[in-house]
Amino acid sequence: MQREDFRQTFKKENPDVKAVSAVRKAPYEEQAAKRKAEYEKQMDAYNKSLEEE
Repeated sequence: MQREDFRQTFKKENPDVKAVSAVRKAPYEEQAAKRKAEYEKQMDAYNKSLEEE
């Protein structure tokens, strides 16, 4: 099943489901930003270690 097909079927079966509000989404976006920053920091350290070898 294609993603668009799934969306159409889901909307038909669940007409009252709405997108998550920005207020409810904010904590998850903040957590994702922190994890991304940590990942980038670790990748920089890893890449520097490869350059030193």
